[in-house]
Amino acid sequence: MKLKDKKVDNISIIIITSILFYLLILEANLIGNFAVIILLLPIALHPKISFKLGRMEKYLMVYIIYGFILTIIRYKQVYNLKNAFNLLFEYIIVFVACHFVKNYDWSTIVKWLRNFGLLLCGFGIGEGVFKFPILHYWLTGSYATQTYGTDSFRICLIFGRPILCGTMLLFLWGALYCKPFKNSIINFLAHGIFILNILMNKSRSCWIAFALMVVLIVCKKCRKCRVRLKYFKILLMLFVLVAMLEILGIDAVGKIYNSVADRIKGSLEAGTGQIVRIENMISSFNYWFKEENYLDFLIGGGKNYSITFMNAHPVYKGNWKWEGVMDNQYLSIIHDFGIVGFVIFFGIVIVAMERFIKCTSYDVFSIYANTTLLGLSICIFFYEGLNYPLIFWAIFMTIEMSDFAEQKGLICKNVNSEMNCIASGDKINILEDMSEENKA
Repeated sequence: MKLKDKKVDNISIIIITSILFYLLILEANLIGNFAVIILLLPIALHPKISFKLGRMEKYLMVYIIYGFILTIIRYKQVYNLKNAFNLLFEYIIVFVACHFVKNYDWSTIVKWLRNFGLLLCGFGIGEGVFKFPILHYWLTGSYATQTYGTDSFRICLIFGRPILCGTMLLFLWGALYCKPFKNSIINFLAHGIFILNILMNKSRSCWIAFALMVVLIVCKKCRKCRVRLKYFKILLMLFVLVAMLEILGIDAVGKIYNSVADRIKGSLEAGTGQIVRIENMISSFNYWFKEENYLDFLIGGGKNYSITFMNAHPVYKGNWKWEGVMDNQYLSIIHDFGIVGFVIFFGIVIVAMERFIKCTSYDVFSIYANTTLLGLSICIFFYEGLNYPLIFWAIFMTIEMSDFAEQKGLICKNVNSEMNCIASGDKINILEDMSEENKA
């Protein structure tokens, strides 16, 4: 039994176009962070009103409302109050936009995200080879990083900063896993291009997150002999590709190994980033417990209070002083919204773990959403991802997809038929996999 893919309707094109314009305009800084308003375009042109919230959405809504109320109450100690409220308003805009997008054709949206990510990765290879931020320079006229032309160069594509680029690469690679190409060779090459970009991005936090995502996916799939054979074929194709490059005199393996080794060596030497994070944790716990600021630990000081704390408790190392950000989203959440806010937000991560464990290996939407959400939750341990509209948009999108997949799962349980559940959605490739397995 085979189903035909749905035709791309006008509203799907509007959604994808608004997302792409958002990504490009946000990077070009033409209208500031409020480029997120563009994401409301599909709702204005073709509204589908549904106020039913998924489980993760409820956690997210409570987190945003709590942040608003707390920031209003404790506004006197908030750093840059205007920026704090701007970010909270942007949370609401993205939340509403993503909530209504949930009612549309996720299959088409994911496919377009996959293709867009692959297009960016094509430029990424060019940036890695020439060690120059091609897309960022074309969009803004600036270089994004001063390491261009050197071995320390890290690709950033249209995302401005390497760590943001690495996070978005994970999000877009997940779309490739969710909606693979039908041709196995093209699919293999697409995965290779994504992985090469992730390596050239040189974000260690993203490497860790990517490794976790791959391990989780393999563990979910490895119960099937057919899947193990597929991965063996992929490894064989990879070996042939590397051998061909060596014959042509291109030491690709050596270059990749040296690049990865240099980044790992840097992390073991406790560089600037590691010093900041460790010192911030120590000073934060001293502030909460030794200085007995229990109320700040419990409820927080309002959005951006973490920056207020950093200004009062900077990190000193010789002549070097750091008083910017925490470089750890979870520590920032505790400062901003207390342990109460942390528990609410981390509840989303717990739900993602729970759903991943419970979902079947056929539910690619649920696997994509929940593994990607877990991967992004690791990335933001190393920087304040929720201060960047682009990153919390990606997180909100995975939340919506996870709730969407869970809703389809509940429909399945109601009809007591896995086949009916799968046929009612957009997971065409799964039906083909099942038919092949039945033949075997």
